[in-house]
Amino acid sequence: MSDQPETQFDFWLGEWNVTWGEDGKGSNHILRIMDDKIIQENFTTPDLQGMSVSTYDPERKLWCQTWVDNTGTYLDFTGTFEDGKMILVREAIVRGEACKQRMVWYNIETGQFDWNWERSDDGGGTWDNHAVARSHAAATWQSPTKLVIALSGKHRSRNDIILYNWQMPTLFSSAQKIQDLLNSFGYNLTVIEHTESTRTAQEAADRAGCELGQIVKSLIFKGKMSNKPILVLTSGANRVDEKRVREYAGESIGKADADFVRAVTGYAIGGVPPLGHIQKLETYIDEDFLQYQTIWAAAGTPNAIFELPTVVLQKITDGKIVRVK
Repeated sequence: MSDQPETQFDFWLGEWNVTWGEDGKGSNHILRIMDDKIIQENFTTPDLQGMSVSTYDPERKLWCQTWVDNTGTYLDFTGTFEDGKMILVREAIVRGEACKQRMVWYNIETGQFDWNWERSDDGGGTWDNHAVARSHAAATWQSPTKLVIALSGKHRSRNDIILYNWQMPTLFSSAQKIQDLLNSFGYNLTVIEHTESTRTAQEAADRAGCELGQIVKSLIFKGKMSNKPILVLTSGANRVDEKRVREYAGESIGKADADFVRAVTGYAIGGVPPLGHIQKLETYIDEDFLQYQTIWAAAGTPNAIFELPTVVLQKITDGKIVRVK
């Protein structure tokens, strides 16, 4: 798990198919929005549509989550990640009785975590499990993950759920898009999606088990006169000299904001891959990559990366190899 508190919930990101009982079906989609500051959940069944938003409050050092749905249910939670567990708690009134409710994510490992929905009637002194979820997957999310959640009561809202069977797809859709694109190019390269963040170069290097310099950072700049997007693929160990990039681009440049990055690439900062963008980007590749046989690049999400031979990077991006530091 990352030491950065704002990334502690990244293991929850993904798309889920949900079934319960004999014929109940639904879906759940967890993604980052608003410059990656907010984690949004979208839960849908034929009868229930709900969503939650979660964010980390650095002032209070708390995670905060709000849930609403089409039954009129409103739930709010706060909590922390401590001792390997994410615990979000709320004060509740259920059928006229005051109680506490909490969600607990624990046993969080690569490709695996457990989840409980719990209730306390004595102010948090003791807790009763109303739901237990277990997740088991390949270390890289390459095979389906199943979670079974059993609760009592009629399925009306998050307070009253019967049975869930959650299944994680092979890859999140954005990462699958990159995998499909690599396959179409004829390269035998595999996108790996981790439960932990690969948003920063150091996090990606830690997940890949490689040197920091082998990580491809995708930096988007914008021409100040032309507004053209410029992609700089630089080594994770280097800092880009913008004066050099300005000379290559032939005009003054500025760092692009999150909205511009998503508009021209189709991806959020932290997961921008070197290929598969909405617009064709003027691309410059750090010459320092040439000292390595293989390198690692982002694959469409802040948890997905793939390894490729260094010589392939230029082929799939049509970029110019230059000095960028």
